[in-house]
Amino acid sequence: MVRDVRSVVYSYLRQVLQRSRNRTELIKQKYRAYMLSWNQYNEAVKQQCDTVGPASCLLVKYEELVLDTASTMQRVANLLNLTWTDNFLRHEQFKHHKVVVSELEWSSGQIKRAVHADSVKNWVGHVEYEEKDIVQLSNMMFTFGYANVTVNKIIR
Repeated sequence: MVRDVRSVVYSYLRQVLQRSRNRTELIKQKYRAYMLSWNQYNEAVKQQCDTVGPASCLLVKYEELVLDTASTMQRVANLLNLTWTDNFLRHEQFKHHKVVVSELEWSSGQIKRAVHADSVKNWVGHVEYEEKDIVQLSNMMFTFGYANVTVNKIIR
């Protein structure tokens, strides 16, 4: 799974810095470093995915998952040779039955909710970045097709 770096970094820093008085300023200060970290991590993931090939690795964009859940989940089910069931679209109804969720993982709360698009544009208006940051720090945005995603395309 890959997600737009701007949204990832904003969400992460918002969680980490939630008790900080200067949260907005700290997000601006740390944003570039975390953007670079995202890029390095995703370069490694992409390389591993390329190594094992498309029969074993599927690139799933978070934004596609939340905006077009059914077709994205059908692609995942096909890769895993799973028979499609609409239950894949209602995972939150089964969280107490068959899904074990760690309370220690900060993003576990997302698993407990139905798929939603709230976080796709959460960074808009909170994170200022320059095009040079994308070019210098995040070549993977180009690889994954995020470099051409502007705020106007997201807010529609």
